[in-house]
Amino acid sequence: MRITPGYAEAHENLASALLRVPGGLPQAVAHYEAAVRLKPDSAEAHYNLGVTLASMPGRLPEAMSHLETAQRINPNDEATRQALQQLRAARP
Repeated sequence: MRITPGYAEAHENLASALLRVPGGLPQAVAHYEAAVRLKPDSAEAHYNLGVTLASMPGRLPEAMSHLETAQRINPNDEATRQALQQLRAARP
């Protein structure tokens, strides 16, 4: 990422790796957010950020927003549809 700091996919890959490291969740979110900033039209980046935020207490509204954005970008994605359906059902 030092060589190509604007490479959104590198941020997404690093975020995915950080999710497997104990305590890596906050850093993973930061890298998914960077990917979304760099490539705001990426349904995958919004989906990954949304699903990750959904696993964090108090971040459900942000998660929903990113998943809804992913669905607008790629309305036929079944994983996004299912994630949104699950989050809507879990809402208080």
